[in-house]
Amino acid sequence: MVFNPKGITILSAVHIPKGAIICLPSYSIVRDQDLYSDPDSFKSFRYVERRRH
Repeated sequence: MVFNPKGITILSAVHIPKGAIICLPSYSIVRDQDLYSDPDSFKSFRYVERRRH
């Protein structure tokens, strides 16, 4: 949810007003092979390792 009274502008052109709820397809993102190697395998430290680099 956008809390800034003026809203936010992303990509230099898209304005999202205050109160708007932003949803992301998180399941699809974490299954993307371009972002995560072997996305269907359980790796308990997957995100910890990613922060180190």
